[in-house]
Formats: sequence, structure tokens, C-alpha cells
Amino acid sequence: MGQVTSRLRNDRSREGSKTAVVGTGNPPAPAPLRREATQEEIDTLPHVADRVPFAAWAVVVAGAAERATYFGIISPWQNHIQNPRGDGALPGILGLGQSTAVNISNAFIMFSCLTPTLFALVADLWLGRFKTLMLGFGLYLPGCVILTTTVLPSAIDGGFAVGGLAASLILIGLGVGAVKATLFALLVKIVPHGSILPQAARALVLAAKSGFRLERAKPSYQKTHYQRLVPWSDQLIDELSRGLIVCRIIFSLLVFYLCITQLYNNLISQAGQTDLGGVPNDMIQAFVSVAVIVFAPIIQAMYSFLGRHSINFPPVARMTVGFFISSAAMAYAAGFQHLIYSTGPCFDRPLACDASQGGSIPNGVNVWIQLPVYVLLAVGEILSLMTAFEYVYNKAPKDMKTIVQALAQLTAALASALGMAISPVARDPNMVVFYASLAGAMALTGVLVWWRFAKYDRIDTQLNQLADPEGATSAVADSSPFSSDPSDTEKANPARPSVGASGEGK
Repeated sequence: MGQVTSRLRNDRSREGSKTAVVGTGNPPAPAPLRREATQEEIDTLPHVADRVPFAAWAVVVAGAAERATYFGIISPWQNHIQNPRGDGALPGILGLGQSTAVNISNAFIMFSCLTPTLFALVADLWLGRFKTLMLGFGLYLPGCVILTTTVLPSAIDGGFAVGGLAASLILIGLGVGAVKATLFALLVKIVPHGSILPQAARALVLAAKSGFRLERAKPSYQKTHYQRLVPWSDQLIDELSRGLIVCRIIFSLLVFYLCITQLYNNLISQAGQTDLGGVPNDMIQAFVSVAVIVFAPIIQAMYSFLGRHSINFPPVARMTVGFFISSAAMAYAAGFQHLIYSTGPCFDRPLACDASQGGSIPNGVNVWIQLPVYVLLAVGEILSLMTAFEYVYNKAPKDMKTIVQALAQLTAALASALGMAISPVARDPNMVVFYASLAGAMALTGVLVWWRFAKYDRIDTQLNQLADPEGATSAVADSSPFSSDPSDTEKANPARPSVGASGEGK
């Protein structure tokens, strides 16, 4: 809405200059430089991003420092857990094998995705955000210290490596949860003080007991039918109803998260089966971040180009394309694994046959052939994950953003739990089928998302204008997953056009 606002400033100023204060003799009061755009302006004017505020840059810097620590810790874990110490061409310590390493990796990711909800409650109901953030750092730092000291040769010889890993997993997971729950909210102040999570959870339980009809969780219904007084208002139920629409989008990321987690376990193992040419096998996955940095501005420029030419590329369409690109990444990984299995000296038992000389000679495939997997995953992440979070941020009511964040973490945790369930098959010679199955599941997700959610692209403006007095609010409420079909919204508002490709009514 930045360009819409700036284009209206002069008109607004001119309007204000003609306004007199009747009966006072005072000069006209200066008109505000900004006003909310009208629906017609949102529908017809191009959407161009506004200036990025300082608080957002502060989040980027602080978050980047924490994420650098996090990924610097977890990236070596697959080698650390899978490979034995001082054996073969790959680094390692514990020698527990690929399946166990994948299982432990997924368990940590699941744990670190569940803890933010716990610490969000701690922050809102007890300590406050700043103290909770400091508590998180107080857990995070000892976890890093324990992990570092227990991989020293003397600690390994003393048998402290396994215990140190377990302790660091718990402490770092708790620290990550506290930081995720408070850092962004502390700087940007988007989470309302006093969490609505307990009330929202109780309201959902009551709605489920009443035939999955969310309107039956309203205070009036509960008092009339059950003589029960509830501590929330009708407004909370209306916001919850609208918020559940965007939560559907969050849950559609389940398989995508499962594909992304391959970066930190199985794809590292796959790279270790190839001719590395002196490059660490756990370094290649860093090219995902490089590819995101390279392709994100290119894709954003594409959105702007399409918007200027009135070519519609709305959010659900972007996510669907991103899912198919991610499916292509897993399909390429399956093809690359087949190439590894088709090449000697160990074929479908890389590093495990006698010809590998104790795991020191990999199969004769260059590791850089794996690079397109990371590029495709990066593009898929930009189109699907980033679009999904932008989508739910724009559409979730203000007081629902806490719940949406919690559900995003829950979805990632469920993906890790699913990864744990399938980890026993993550071993040679099963990996071609493993990656091909992920590719098929990701493609099926893309089809289902388009089938179920493409209709929301046609009511995109209404979803952005949740408080629109012309009827967007009631239309969105009618499309709650706890009530009627979302197609009812189109029947109620047939003439309302959707926003173009470059934005969602920001």
C-alpha cells in the first residue's frame, strides 16, 4: 500500500487546505499526510512495497546472528552421529549409522519447534518477553558450550560424547524455543500482551464438542444452552473463525517441511557417498542460502513486472508452483542417487564394500552434480514457504498472529515426527525409492493445495480486508472450516476483484 499512500498525499493535502474550522477564526488544521486507501484504490492501483522500518532491520540482524549459531551447530550433526571416529573419508564421532542420525536430527527439530509455544506462554503469562529472551540465551549458551567441550578428544575418550550430545540437544532446543517465541515479538511488537492461546484452545474444544460449529463457542450460545460463562467475547470467535482459514495454508506445508529437513540429514549423507574433491560433504547444503539470496530479488522483480502488466499471479498459485518445484528437487535427488548406485566401486553400498578400502573411496560421481537439488529447493522455498508466511501474516486477524505462529511451529514439528517415522528406511539401498516417494508426496500436495485453496485467490481482497464494512468480514466468516463451504463467499461477493500479482493489499 506504500505507493497508494504516497500517491494520495498531495490530494489529501489539497483537500485539507480547503477545510476551515467554522466559528473559530483559526486557520485550517493541517490534514494528515496518510490515510487508509479505499477499496477501489486497492483494487485498481499497483501495489509497491513501502520502506522497511528500522525494527524490521533489527529483527533481520538479530535473527541472522541466532540462525548462524543454530545452523553452525546442526550442520555437522549428521556426520557427527552417523560416522565413526577416524574411519574413512568422512568426519564423525559416534558411528550410529544414517537411519539413527536422521532419527535424532528429526527429534531435535521437532523438539525445537514445540518449545516456542511453551515459552510464548511463559513470556505472556509470567516473565515477560525480555526476561524470557534472556532465559533462552541462558539455556542456549551452556548447550553450545557442552556440545563443544564433549567433542574434544579427551572427552570422547572418556565416554562423554553421547551424554554431551543429549544434554546439548535439550538445552539448545529450549533456547531456540525461547528466542523464537520472544525475539521477533519483542522488536516488532506484533504479539498482543496477554496471550489468547488458552482462551482460543478452550473455545476450539467447546466448538468440537458442539459438532465442530465454531459459532457455538460464542458466549451467548454457551450461556443459553449450557448455562456456562466463558471469558471471551464474540469478537474472539469471529477472529478465530477467520484465522482458521489461513491455518489451513500453514498445514499444507507439512510435506514441504519434510523435504526441507532432508538438507540437514539425508542429503548430507548422499553427498558423502560421492567424490568430494576436498569439499566437506556438510558444506554443500549451504548453497540453499546462497541460492535464496540470489533468486529472492529476481523473483520479487518478477512479481513487480507481472503486477505492472496486470498479470495475476496470486498467492495460492505461487505456493502451488513452489510445491511442484520442490517436488522436482526431490525427483532430481532420486535421479542423482540412482546415478550413485550405478557407479563403482561400491554401487548400491557406497563406502561399505571391500573395494572402498574401509570407507575411504567413494563412488565415482562428482558431488557438484547434486547442486541443482539445492537450487530447486531454494526457489521452491521462496515461492511456497515465504509466500505462505506472507499470506497468513496479511490475512490473520491481529490477535490471531500468536496462534498462527504456534501452528506454523506445530506443522514443522509434525513434519519432523513424520520424518522420524520413515527414518528406518533411510538407508542404502533404499534411497532412490525414498527420494522418489518424497517427490510424489510433494507433487500430490501441490495438486491438493490448488484444488482446495485456489478459490481463495478469487477472494484475496476480502481476506485482506477483514474489517471491511462492505461485507468482507461476514463473507470470510462464512468460509470458516468450522462452518460452510468457502465457495459461499464468492456467491455473496461476486463482483469483488482480487489483488494482482505483486502483493496482497499491504
